[in-house]
Amino acid sequence: MSLKGKKVLLLIDNCTAHKTKKKFNSIKVEFLPPNTTSQLQPMDQGIIQNFKILYRKEVIRTMVNDIDEGRSFSINLLQTMRMCYKAWENVEKNTIVNCFIKSGISTKEKEIKYTHLESDDGGSDWRLIVDHYKLEPEITFHTFTEIDTNIHTTGVLSV
Repeated sequence: MSLKGKKVLLLIDNCTAHKTKKKFNSIKVEFLPPNTTSQLQPMDQGIIQNFKILYRKEVIRTMVNDIDEGRSFSINLLQTMRMCYKAWENVEKNTIVNCFIKSGISTKEKEIKYTHLESDDGGSDWRLIVDHYKLEPEITFHTFTEIDTNIHTTGVLSV
């Protein structure tokens, strides 16, 4: 970026994993005010949710393929990375734009209609998984995509 004379503003939340003292020449790092991430961060407006749904659909496809091939279900790190790549490639540009609009960072709201992202029912692949693993009927594909919503992935730093 610095070779091209471009400057970048990186807006990030106050997650302890994001704290750094490193300075960058072409990147200005600004932290969102405390307790505003869920309203201001485009990733929290639906991008992460959409990615997780698409990733978990890839997991389900892999599970179905293993069932069809008579193999026990197993995913290695390389497969996981490939599924993440495929899921990210399938997050549509309009989804990202819409989430920036919803967060208030972009003002193009009149140009692009916002559509709320929701998980679907998982289709026949999900029904096969429910039947094969004898899951309780109340465990829906939506439940599966939201299973880790309230899991904390970082802690508070103490001195």
